[in-house]
Parts: sequence; C-alpha cells; structure tokens
Amino acid sequence: MPQLVLRHALTCILLACFCACKTTVNTPLKSPKTQARTPPRSDQTGIRHLDPKEVIAIGLKNWNEAFNRGDLEACMDLFATNLVAIYSGQPDRGHAELRELLAPALKPSQQQYRYELQIEEIMVEKEMAFVRLIWTLKTRQGASEEISRDRGLDIFKLQNDGRWRIIRFMAFPLLEPVQK
Repeated sequence: MPQLVLRHALTCILLACFCACKTTVNTPLKSPKTQARTPPRSDQTGIRHLDPKEVIAIGLKNWNEAFNRGDLEACMDLFATNLVAIYSGQPDRGHAELRELLAPALKPSQQQYRYELQIEEIMVEKEMAFVRLIWTLKTRQGASEEISRDRGLDIFKLQNDGRWRIIRFMAFPLLEPVQK
C-alpha cells in the first residue's frame, strides 16, 4: 500500500509544464514530437516569437527530462508557489508538500522512476492556460517493473516574472499497474 500511495503522489506532482510567452491560442496540439530545447532562464523574451503550443510542449519535455535525471529544482520551478495539486483519492497538496514528496523519489535508490509524456491538447487564453496530458510512469526495482498511466489536466497562469507556472492540476489513474 505505501508504494501505491507514493506512486500516486509522484504522479500527482509530476503533471507539470511551463512556457514563457503570452498569446492566445485555442487549438489542439497536433504532434508533441517537438525536440526539447531549454528556453533561456535569464531572458525569456527571446522565445516569445515561438508558437505558444511549441513553447509549452518544449517546457513539458524539459520537465520530463529534469525528472528523469533527478533534478528537483528544475522540476519544482514549474509550479507556482500557490499551487494546489489534486489527485484522485489523495488530499490536496501545495508547493511545499509536493517538494517533500518528490525529493526522496528523485534521489538515487534501488527503486527507479521514469516518466514518458503524451500531450493531448494545449490551450492558452490571455493569462490562463491548460494542458490535457497522459503520463506513463515506469517504476523499476531490480528485475521487476511496474507501469501505470495517469490522465491529467494542468492549469497554469502567467506570473509576474513573465513565466507560465502551474497553479492547479488534477490527475487520475487510467489503468491498473502492469507488472513485467
């Protein structure tokens, strides 16, 4: 049971994205296969000319890569400080609680976690946006591997620093874990 709670908590905190442009878009993302690139941190105005869907997809892929390499700071930077994370069957969590749950999972251990991302839709309207997505989590311990899939909805808002950060997200499991 503790493994299931940790897996669900990880899934909950890992549904995140960011981007750095402010425009209006209201169409589904056709293909999430954009090669990940790192938007500049100190001056993000350089990517404002990109299609917002592309910027968001890049942000999601960068977040996915940060998680898979165990970079806690890069993962947490995508969440607003007023975050409310909602996962089916779990209590709502804020930024600090998610950091506490995520930190041990990103440290090297016998249990390894890897995420794969599937973007279903991205919409941006003025200072608010959402992403519908599916995360596949592979949990490996020794020769055993468990696979779970969760559908999520990330809601984010343009912050005063010009960055999009997740302010709310909801997630729920799609399939029971598959043992390999």
